[in-house]
Amino acid sequence: VAEYMKSYNKIRIHGSLGYIPPSEFYQRTLEGTAKPLIVKL
Repeated sequence: VAEYMKSYNKIRIHGSLGYIPPSEFYQRTLEGTAKPLIVKL
């Protein structure tokens, strides 16, 4: 499970995040170079 989570968050690209991994999107958001997403439920 840990290996899958690592792959999912650090390697696998996500279309909804601009085709970058979640960890990279998070870092870019903190740096201010990526626009945060608004999630509607």
